[in-house]
Amino acid sequence: GGLNLSANTTYFKQDGVLISSGFDRISNRITADFTKNKLKVFSSVAFTTENTQQEPYAMYLLAMSQKPYQRGLFDVHEVGENSWQLDGDNEILYSYIARQLENEDERTVNTSNVALNLQYEILEGLKYRVNFGRNSYNYKRKFFQPQYLVYDRNGDFSPTASRPDAILNYSNIESSRNVLENVLTFDRTFGEHKIGALLGVTYEEFQSASSSYGVIGLLSNDTRVLSAGSSGIQPSGTETRNTLAGKLARVQYAYGDRYFFSANFRRDGSSNFGPGNKYENFFGISGGWSLSDEAFFQSLGADFVSSLKLRASYGRVGNQNIGAYGYAPVIESGSNYIYGPDEVDGIGAIQRGYANADLRWETSISENIGMDAEFLKGKLNLTVDVYK
Repeated sequence: GGLNLSANTTYFKQDGVLISSGFDRISNRITADFTKNKLKVFSSVAFTTENTQQEPYAMYLLAMSQKPYQRGLFDVHEVGENSWQLDGDNEILYSYIARQLENEDERTVNTSNVALNLQYEILEGLKYRVNFGRNSYNYKRKFFQPQYLVYDRNGDFSPTASRPDAILNYSNIESSRNVLENVLTFDRTFGEHKIGALLGVTYEEFQSASSSYGVIGLLSNDTRVLSAGSSGIQPSGTETRNTLAGKLARVQYAYGDRYFFSANFRRDGSSNFGPGNKYENFFGISGGWSLSDEAFFQSLGADFVSSLKLRASYGRVGNQNIGAYGYAPVIESGSNYIYGPDEVDGIGAIQRGYANADLRWETSISENIGMDAEFLKGKLNLTVDVYK
């Protein structure tokens, strides 16, 4: 009995091989367990922070497109504030990678993991257990593209090769998953009889939200804040919530380590389906026979067979992994339209996809017959399965 407590922290840093790349991570974890009489408690808390500096996309391909005799990308002649003169044959291609190298793409990920387990033995073999878990994920990205004005070898401004206005974008993704389980178990042995039973109620919730926003035309390349932009970028965002609730029961029986039987049943409900289709029932049965432990098999003198077991199972399983809200019409904005004699630009919202009110659990029947054998005291193993 007593309390055990442990904590650890790790730090990792790696400078990227490519320009404008790098990564560092710090992880912290605390675990504790406590036992007193019939009560057992376990908890764990972990936090991780990752910072990534992302290099420009397809840098290798862009670098290979440059001619080796051209001026180096960091040796370009600057002719004014945020202005450069390129003396290459193709200033559009040359400037594309040059201005990409001026970008700043910073990404931060914070994750947390919390687990709590409480178990109490009510009677001999009868235990009640509560499990709680929470995972969270927080992603933030700051993407800055500075103003980059390009002039060709003749001193003429090249708008196609330039980025006339600085652009600042922010992206955020937040998600969390909560799991709560209440389980009652019973395990006892009476002579050669082993009996096990389980009753449980589970609940799982997942929430996710994302957003993206930004500005164009910053006062300068040094004012990298939203308030310095001259115009905004159309923001976007989504929110999603899924829940899954279930009730389950299981019975297990074994006799003399020769005969095995198991049966289970569960009823699950998912928020991914509409009224009338949220809940579905699932079940499974299985059995096994250890022939090598039977007296008649041992009397055959087949000593080279160390173990021989036959097993069979039959069950109904389900799948609810589809996108949320597919059963209901979803109205989305961003579909503007022109109306009236003055041709006013109106803000519109439409249903972009079809709704299917009949969406339901995907179910399938699984059947299996198999054999497990060991020969020569475990030196050779054979497994045969026939299933559909």
